[in-house]
Amino acid sequence: MTESTLWRYIDTTNYGYDGVFAARQRWRRSLTDSNGNAWSADAAYSSSTGWGYFGMTITASTTAAILSRDSSSALDVQTFKTARKGSEFAYQFDVANGKYRVTLGFAELVKTAQDQRLFRVEAEGQQLISGYDMFKILRGRFFSFPYSFEVIVTDGQMNLNFAGQVDQASVNAIWVYFLRKFELQIRGTLCIECLITFLL
Repeated sequence: MTESTLWRYIDTTNYGYDGVFAARQRWRRSLTDSNGNAWSADAAYSSSTGWGYFGMTITASTTAAILSRDSSSALDVQTFKTARKGSEFAYQFDVANGKYRVTLGFAELVKTAQDQRLFRVEAEGQQLISGYDMFKILRGRFFSFPYSFEVIVTDGQMNLNFAGQVDQASVNAIWVYFLRKFELQIRGTLCIECLITFLL
């Protein structure tokens, strides 16, 4: 079985405890990186685990050395050696409502020139990046860089969507931090505008 995207879920509100969000699959590769962080290989979404991907995808991997373009990154370069790819695919994480920081790990493992792979990424229905060209932005193949953002979840599900614009979208690692819960109501209804203004 080909190795696939590695990911990790961290609850930073739980007294610093590093909680791995998913159960490990025996036939998929897990990893403990050089920082001591435990990573689990991903799988198709299951309500029993509460996480996973949707859509037709394939995987890629390399034994080549990966060099980081970000010396301050918390993502170990070993987490970039595998990737999940597809024309359109998504990840769903069944999580508590609140604010999250998500870090996506990107490294081009296959393409050998710019403009061969362009894709977009959305989180909770909001476009984050479009026309993303890993080879061009990272200045070559086998270079890694993390892309981080914060997102608010209000429906108990975090949804990340990937879509190819030229060839397939690709992601190497996903790291999700739970920053805080919120309970803000006005006349019994959730004030989304207030939350966006207050929390971002």
